Amino acid sequence: MNHDSYLSVKQVAEYLHLNEKKVYELVKDNQIPATKVTGKWLFPRNLIDRWITESAYNGLLSDRLAIVGSDDPLFYRAVLQYTNAIAPHGLVSYFPTGTGTGLKLLQMRRADACCLHWGRVRKATCATPRCCNSTGRQTSGCWCICFAANRG
Repeated sequence: MNHDSYLSVKQVAEYLHLNEKKVYELVKDNQIPATKVTGKWLFPRNLIDRWITESAYNGLLSDRLAIVGSDDPLFYRAVLQYTNAIAPHGLVSYFPTGTGTGLKLLQMRRADACCLHWGRVRKATCATPRCCNSTGRQTSGCWCICFAANRG
């Protein structure tokens, strides 16, 4: 591990010109990228820099949406329809990565949304939460699961 790549609570507080208590509040509210290693919070410097950039001026990159997940014609059509609805005010990208890779990219904050499908509704209500829990995301971020279509 490159020690310059990660900041401690004290270092990130100095870097952001905040007090340490405020940094802990940001961590508690999942507002800042952080990970806990052996009981100590670490802040990847590259994610802190990205977080600052994206937060600037209401989010420099707030007009972009990266969607990943299952390679499905229904998802493609939905993304295309949404893209046409918001054009020219934003850029939407769809990358058919597959469900597992899509969820990992979402967990790493490399994507904004992940599309997945399970077939019948009964199977989806059990499989979707189980799949989301299997990614290991336990303390940061939140999931929003939307059932957009029912094929039968």
